[in-house]
Amino acid sequence: MKTIIIDNKEYTLTPVTKKGGWRLPTIAELTAMYNKETREHIKGFSSYYYWSSTPYTSDNTDAWFVSFYDGYVSNYDTDGNYFVRCVRDTKDGSLELAADSESTFTYDAALTYAARLEAEPELTVKLNGFYYEVI
Repeated sequence: MKTIIIDNKEYTLTPVTKKGGWRLPTIAELTAMYNKETREHIKGFSSYYYWSSTPYTSDNTDAWFVSFYDGYVSNYDTDGNYFVRCVRDTKDGSLELAADSESTFTYDAALTYAARLEAEPELTVKLNGFYYEVI
């Protein structure tokens, strides 16, 4: 098993055999990822905008995003190009995170990217109140 050390704590990374099943995080999940406590544990975000999977309900051409520069949360036209950090649900209720996309996508292209992604998780996190912690 692979382990990592964060803030002088050792965490065991659980190997996963399946490679698919990735999706964009919801706006609530993405906002929790930006939370200060979470950012102390989860690295690898650029200081830019990230798409969520949550459409903006009053306008079918917009979707919600989070800025990882300042935590700004808003909606924007789905033709905009933003980064992606895919997540995958686990049986115990935690989330696996894929590595940062390192490229920007329109909203529809981001959904396709997530659906086609075949990658091993970068790390696994569990929601603890309003932030995620590495497990």
